[in-house]
Amino acid sequence: MQRLKQSARRFQILADPIRLKICLLLADGEMCVGQLSEVLGLNQPKVSYHLKRMYEGNLIARRNENTWSYYSLRTDLRTWVNRELDSMLNGQSRGVAIEGSKDAHRSPISVDRGALDMASRTGRH
Repeated sequence: MQRLKQSARRFQILADPIRLKICLLLADGEMCVGQLSEVLGLNQPKVSYHLKRMYEGNLIARRNENTWSYYSLRTDLRTWVNRELDSMLNGQSRGVAIEGSKDAHRSPISVDRGALDMASRTGRH
């Protein structure tokens, strides 16, 4: 049960639309908080809060250069999600029943960049 709680906490990182948008932006390369704030139309403290959650969840890396911090994805989203699912499913032998075989759940997850563009144009974030 502890493993499921840990996996649930990690998936909460991606449950927020702002953090998903940040992931999509960082998939194109490293960015600083100011750049992310401008693109997302959010203030820097709000973006910093989300970056902190993502950093603590080991989803992004931080590189400091003088007074600036630059963020990038540690791994692509598909790899991160699949690793979390594998970790969770490998823990099912401790009495947690999950229907279906492990291999049935290993299909990759794709991200629709068009959805990000649409959300940005409509102001939904």
